Amino acid sequence: MSQIIEKLYLLVHPLDLPPEVYDHYMTAWEVLMDREGPDPRNAIFIMTNGDPDDHLLMEHAQATFGDRHLGDQLDQSGEAKIQLLDDMDRAFSARGFRNEIGSYELCVSNHARRYARGIEAACKQRGLAFDPDMRLIACGRQWNGCVNRYPMFIGPYLGLSRRPELRTDLIPELGFPYEPEYRECFELGEGVNLYLFVTSAGVPMAQFVELKRAVWEPLHVAVVPIDPKHITQGLTPSGEPRSTTLVFCIKEDGVEVDTFYGCRHANPTVFGRDITYEAFRDCLRKSQVRAKKESPFMYRADDLNMTP
Repeated sequence: MSQIIEKLYLLVHPLDLPPEVYDHYMTAWEVLMDREGPDPRNAIFIMTNGDPDDHLLMEHAQATFGDRHLGDQLDQSGEAKIQLLDDMDRAFSARGFRNEIGSYELCVSNHARRYARGIEAACKQRGLAFDPDMRLIACGRQWNGCVNRYPMFIGPYLGLSRRPELRTDLIPELGFPYEPEYRECFELGEGVNLYLFVTSAGVPMAQFVELKRAVWEPLHVAVVPIDPKHITQGLTPSGEPRSTTLVFCIKEDGVEVDTFYGCRHANPTVFGRDITYEAFRDCLRKSQVRAKKESPFMYRADDLNMTP
């Protein structure tokens, strides 16, 4: 009888860490493996990215999880290629005609599909199994990129019913590039989570993160029931510590905010203006999430002195 895996830890491109945080996070990830590895209901899959120290984490995972260390497999089979063609056909049929899907998102989805098939193959080889209720728990280095986008796709491609869980305490670049203090998270509709922070200047900050979406499924927006004068939006450019401030699209039922999903060059970030953290949180957690049917109409506002 197969051992049922209830929790799969996904360590996504963890290394290439800055020297000042290397020891802290390497130790934290190893402590996680030490604690969770002995439980036969847990498994781990580490997505490496060519760092010279990748082998250290892989060896520690093997030592702590044993056969439930599922490796770093990308399925390169002909069957995988056929499934990728089906994924892309569904994506172009559903989203391509609206010109809302880019080559990079397709590339990430293809890799995620290959990783998902690799996980399934590794489980089969080791006499392991999982059901749709398995928890997928992710951490790694880059908050505004790989740690968001790969779990978002891998969960649905494994057929999981739950949205992935992001371990905010094990993600070095949480809230990049603003270096905020993490406060709390709320699950909203359509597989979107609201992550709340406070910046070093005491400004409330939020990101609406897509966590469960196949590539052919629509992007989403959050409609926030708040007076527009109390928020502003910055874009978090991937890899660039700067911010562009925008004015929102205002709808009849609230302020429309794009979600954050790690596959575009900038990820939307919302800041409070002249509002307490508690009031900001209470408004944003009431947001309604819906499919994005049009691009929000925004004006650049760099000259309006609205930078948080």
